[in-house]
Amino acid sequence: MALPAPSFFYLIKVWYAGRAYNGSQYQPGLHTVDGAIVDALRSLDYIPGDASHNENFKVAGRTDKGVSAFGAVYFVALLNPLHPGQVNEWLKENDHEIMIRAVATLDGPVNPRRAHYRIYKYFHVLAGERINIDSVRKGLAVLLGDHDFKGFTKARIDPAILTRRTLDAADLDLVGDGELLVFTFKSQGFLWEQIRRMVAFLIEHHDDEDIDRQVQEVLDTGSQPNLEPAPPGGLILWDIDYGNEFTWENLDGCQAQFTTAMKKRYIEERDRSAITGAVFAAAKKLLKDEDTGN
Repeated sequence: MALPAPSFFYLIKVWYAGRAYNGSQYQPGLHTVDGAIVDALRSLDYIPGDASHNENFKVAGRTDKGVSAFGAVYFVALLNPLHPGQVNEWLKENDHEIMIRAVATLDGPVNPRRAHYRIYKYFHVLAGERINIDSVRKGLAVLLGDHDFKGFTKARIDPAILTRRTLDAADLDLVGDGELLVFTFKSQGFLWEQIRRMVAFLIEHHDDEDIDRQVQEVLDTGSQPNLEPAPPGGLILWDIDYGNEFTWENLDGCQAQFTTAMKKRYIEERDRSAITGAVFAAAKKLLKDEDTGN
């Protein structure tokens, strides 16, 4: 028997906390973001229960295990009009750290991968460590533009994958009373682990006067520095930009629902951060007093 045909088409913009998942990409038997959203749509009768994973659900991009998103985008073809608040409630009740925060209503299917840009941010906590901001920015400037980023991607990448990319923006801000570095990267597409490896290299060499030469050498030779990528927990897919192709809507008040949930989460995490910060400061003082014999 043929499955019922979908009649309602949307792009959904999604937030998720990546630390709870084995990456975004659907993997049978594993806890993933895509799998959770598909489970929600099936359970709420938006897509047939026996539909294959990709028939009614397409992704604009993937993130690795531990990487979060503020603006991940998915195309969904549904049997019924979408109520994002209902989906968000199902996800919450099933202990998922995922929410739809905006919706674009479509006339028919689209390929969500055909975006103008993808924007990522990387947050690096200094915890009192000194960093040469001017030097890191000098290295970032070399990364801008069209390059072969083979040296800044996952080791032993498939030789069939083209590693040339154009980096349209690479910025750095120092925020939070000088305790937090925020990198921003913008490109039509990124390689596997590219951002985390660029960040790790820049932080490792932040005090080198010739950091620009070292970055250029990696780009020119494609040799991969003997460095682990920066931790995935600091990376967030900030947005996927389609220009003016789609109109993002606050359908059924999903934006207010999302903001309310984030306010609660913000307060809880600031409480935890304040306590951890106080304990860390006390631990450093105890160590200093011990070193000075006080």
